[in-house]
Amino acid sequence: MTYKDALHYTMEQLKPMNLMMPGLEAREIVAYASASCGMQVNRDDIVRLGALDAPHEMKEALDDMLERRLRGEPLAYLIGEWDFYGITLEINQDVLIPRQDTETLVDWAIPQMKNVKSPRILDLCCGSGAIGIALLSHLPEATCVFADHSRGALRVTRKNLANCGFEGRSEVVELDALEPASPALGQFDLIVCNPPYITAEEMLSLPIDVTGFEPQDALYGGHDGLSFYRAISVGYKNALKPGAAVIFECGAYQAFEVQEILERAGYREVERHMDLNEFERAVSARV
Repeated sequence: MTYKDALHYTMEQLKPMNLMMPGLEAREIVAYASASCGMQVNRDDIVRLGALDAPHEMKEALDDMLERRLRGEPLAYLIGEWDFYGITLEINQDVLIPRQDTETLVDWAIPQMKNVKSPRILDLCCGSGAIGIALLSHLPEATCVFADHSRGALRVTRKNLANCGFEGRSEVVELDALEPASPALGQFDLIVCNPPYITAEEMLSLPIDVTGFEPQDALYGGHDGLSFYRAISVGYKNALKPGAAVIFECGAYQAFEVQEILERAGYREVERHMDLNEFERAVSARV
């Protein structure tokens, strides 16, 4: 089997899934299967290597991966990594797959912290650590506390911090964001948070690649999806320095409700922000 054969075989097997980017997925799968057989290549090499013989055991590795993918397992979990804000992060089923929607938080936060001396940031409900790590990569004077209730998620965060060389500028803390902030956390110049926000009704209609593989407790935000916004807006207000900012990700149709929650809690300069698809997917405010 050549790499061209492997790519063609993989694309044919993926056809029933009607994927948006089947060629990209096929290249990722072939590259990962090749690496698992001792031949390190990346997805961009696959077409160039076309006539080169692939490792003889790669067909078995491909079939194993394709079986999992055809059962609905997301590509990100198959290959164990995903890109976020130009950074490759390790992930597994203890954390949600980082989405491009979440980059809206980073886009807003970076310029807000550029002129803050040694900004101290809290990435609350951090999951893989994607948001905080992206901020550390663009704010060389910043430090960040990464907090989550899931020990599995915090293990992933620690790996990503080590891989990115940010261990010296970070702290990892286990906590429940629905409980008020401990004074031991100190105060922050910025809190970023992508909390669970899926409603009870929405949980019943999520696709299998989400319900079957991504962590449910990182998705469910209470009956109306707003439990974490209510708790954090009150319980973490004192964890913000005077004039400090908070920014939340929210569901595509929740921004106005999150804005109201923050305004009722006494925040100022409350603003809604659009993602690249022109959905209001983030809400920021100051104390």
